[in-house]
Amino acid sequence: MSNDLWRTPPEVIDYIKSRFEVIKLDLCASMTGRVCEEYLTESDDFLLDANLDVEINESTYNLFQGDLCWMNPPYSNPLPFVKQAIKWSAAGYAVAGILNNDTSTKWYLELEANAAIIMPIMGGRIAFLDDNGDPIGSNNKPQLMFYLAPFGSKTKSVEHVHIDEIYPNGKPKKNKVK
Repeated sequence: MSNDLWRTPPEVIDYIKSRFEVIKLDLCASMTGRVCEEYLTESDDFLLDANLDVEINESTYNLFQGDLCWMNPPYSNPLPFVKQAIKWSAAGYAVAGILNNDTSTKWYLELEANAAIIMPIMGGRIAFLDDNGDPIGSNNKPQLMFYLAPFGSKTKSVEHVHIDEIYPNGKPKKNKVK
């Protein structure tokens, strides 16, 4: 299973909701891997600028400016997703997400320039989920979470998050990917 299809574990979503607010729209979801009731799948194409139209979002997705969106984009090419999330932020929506912690990439530079908060995860790695919702045991990269504030943000901060803050009851046992 490609890491482009790995699902976000509920513990990550619970952590994000405890920090910011309820997630109103999942921007990079699948039918089985969505984190809230309202979501965009690959066929909805988050990268289309038409999805930023307030009328479309308010009537179709029940999304209003200031609401929080979630993004766990395909890791094989996150740059266009990061750029689009920055557009959503500029248009008045908050966007939180998770990506590999790789400061050498163009998408990281975009986040660093635009995110209100970058949250590197320390002390362990996220146990992403497979299609069945079971933890995957082959995540060999560290992650970071980020928060893009509505209408952008002049405040920029880096806040390290220990893995135990995400998994207060301990990480789930992982399955080996075949």
